[in-house]
Amino acid sequence: MDDMDIHSCKGCLHGGHNAQSPCVQKDGMEQIYSAFANCDVVVFASPVYFWTITGPLKTAADRLYAELECLGYAKFVRESVLLMTADGSDYSQAVTWYRTFERNLRWKNRGEVLGKGKTDAAYQLGASL
Repeated sequence: MDDMDIHSCKGCLHGGHNAQSPCVQKDGMEQIYSAFANCDVVVFASPVYFWTITGPLKTAADRLYAELECLGYAKFVRESVLLMTADGSDYSQAVTWYRTFERNLRWKNRGEVLGKGKTDAAYQLGASL
């Protein structure tokens, strides 16, 4: 996502009212909206920064608001996973954010892989999808 130009959500509710372009802002989210409209599972992958997800991931998640609010939450029920790594061991804020996000959207949490060097666990989770 570092090479994508994604602006923060304005909460304006003036979206384009279609899944391919639900927001009035035309930026890097267009690629994400297209993928999100056609996916079954959303993967949140992030290193831990100050005990939570990175700013770019939070910004992209916030921008899903346009699609969810303008087109209807029920249309976009998904499964989701959380993949995170860090040198430390405190994932509590990130996990709380993720679980609140998926619970409020009525998504199904398919799993979480938290920790440095957990490639086998991530592979097994991916294979189970």
